[in-house]
Formats: sequence, structure tokens, C-alpha cells
Amino acid sequence: MLRYSTCVRYEWLFSFVAFANRLNFTRAAEDLHISQPALHVQIKKLAEIVGRPLYRHQGRSLSL
Repeated sequence: MLRYSTCVRYEWLFSFVAFANRLNFTRAAEDLHISQPALHVQIKKLAEIVGRPLYRHQGRSLSL
């Protein structure tokens, strides 16, 4: 359930799109010219607002 009291930043949405295209935090962070930890924090904040995980680990790979 989306919490409307919390603002979603466009930056987080762009970051999620980059991550979704790559399914790799390091490569997506390079595409966005930010650090991998910064990207991870943005995706985590977006997931908290949405209230659901946005990706899952399957062994060494990630899936949406």
C-alpha cells in the first residue's frame, strides 16, 4: 500500500528504472554516475514507500 504522506522523489524512480534495466546495482550506479551504496539506499527508500520488496535475490542473481 502506497503511503501518500511520504514523498516519492523522481530520482528514486529513475534509479529504479536503471536498476530494472540492468538488474545489477553496480552497473546501474555507473549508468547514473552515483555510488552503488547511494543507489541501494534510493531503491530501499522506494521499496519502503511502496510497502513491498522491489527485487529479490535468486542465488547470485536478482529479479524484479
